[in-house]
Amino acid sequence: MKKIIAAIIRTIMPNEVRKHKREEKAKRIHNAIIMQNLLDAEHDLRNRVNEHQHIPSTTKKAVLMANKYGLSRYNSFEALKEADFR
Repeated sequence: MKKIIAAIIRTIMPNEVRKHKREEKAKRIHNAIIMQNLLDAEHDLRNRVNEHQHIPSTTKKAVLMANKYGLSRYNSFEALKEADFR
């Protein structure tokens, strides 16, 4: 039944279907860019902590160390909440 309705909608309103697909693709691209920016920020913080401490550490551990030593107040959860996801 769903396939029949979808086929009818595709034949009656092809422009609207294409527009919807373009919007969904743009939304996915936008969200991917936001996630990449958040990851880049965490990796930059990790690199700064590793240079400061002279010890290689994982990103999670580096974020915790940065918060502990006052290098940053970065919070992954808050950064995700404040991000401009669509």
